Amino acid sequence: MLATLEENVAVYEEMRTELEANHMHQWVVIYDTQLVGTFSDFEEAADVAVTRFGPGPYHIKKIGEPPLQIAPSFRFVLTHANDRPSG
Repeated sequence: MLATLEENVAVYEEMRTELEANHMHQWVVIYDTQLVGTFSDFEEAADVAVTRFGPGPYHIKKIGEPPLQIAPSFRFVLTHANDRPSG
């Protein structure tokens, strides 16, 4: 069984000091209680998470930033410039 989002957030909290010391202002992806990696921007982090793990749950966070509150009805959908209709 995959870890819940809450479990992934707890892993971030356990690693916060080390992440802030070595990767401040980068983006982190945690999936199934494992650090997947740190990334220079959100788009790269999200692309890796969605490509490797589908809809999740995974935790994507900008290291050093306070928690972001998103409405429960919000759903993240990754789009690429190449997927948009031209016109």
